[in-house]
Amino acid sequence: MVTRRSIAGMVGAVLAVIGLRPAFAVAGQSAAEDEMLDLGAFPYPLVAVYGAVVMETVERLRREGRGWPVVIGDDFSAGRVAGALSDAGAPPAEILKAAATFRYPEDVKADRAAERAELLAMLRADPSIDPAILDEFEAGPAVGEWPPTFDGVEALSGYPTMSPGDRIHIALLPTSDPTEVPAYLRFGGYNSCPPPQAHVATLRSLRDRYGAEIVACTFDTIELRVPRRPATREEALALARELHAYCNDTIDQGLETLSNYAAALMVSESWLFWWD
Repeated sequence: MVTRRSIAGMVGAVLAVIGLRPAFAVAGQSAAEDEMLDLGAFPYPLVAVYGAVVMETVERLRREGRGWPVVIGDDFSAGRVAGALSDAGAPPAEILKAAATFRYPEDVKADRAAERAELLAMLRADPSIDPAILDEFEAGPAVGEWPPTFDGVEALSGYPTMSPGDRIHIALLPTSDPTEVPAYLRFGGYNSCPPPQAHVATLRSLRDRYGAEIVACTFDTIELRVPRRPATREEALALARELHAYCNDTIDQGLETLSNYAAALMVSESWLFWWD
């Protein structure tokens, strides 16, 4: 049966097919994992540690001032980050220049609205999909009831709950400004994931309002540590709507309603964003 969630799950693949975003591609993607993990040409210093000590290692590297440390994930993820950096793309300085004129959240919302409009036009041409489902999808996520208790914090947290035995890679980037991480890693611009300059602008806005700092930037996720969080339900709901435009899968394939997302944003010190 086609549901709103299954429609949301189609978005990334459909966008790549119709050309709204280039598909995420890494040279040698079908190769064996040991071939994928060819990090010899990685343009920045790397530190590999077990998952059990990754956060304390990040803190130590920050104190040492050797560049901004950011978790890029396990062996598989690090290989894909390396592959993306090996492809031709805009240099960090060019991305940062574009970020300076990128309006957040206005440009993110406009880009998402245009993307969804084109996607919906194509899906409505498919007679097998119930129009009522598409109407619901077009309307956006429901507000829903505010949860009486909330235990969904893990939905917004990735690396603090990793397996202690995982081998995790930390990249040391040549900047003291954590909002520049997506520019140096050229993160985004595939499927429904915004381009790198949009991530930089988003991180700057969340830093200014909530003190957010990026902890991890894998091949398909960004995770922030957030010392200040929304103080009221109204503020949290407004932020949930804003962040749904930035990263819709947190609700569409996870928390399901704006109220659930808002409740998580008020209590979780880690905010995780994930894109197909």
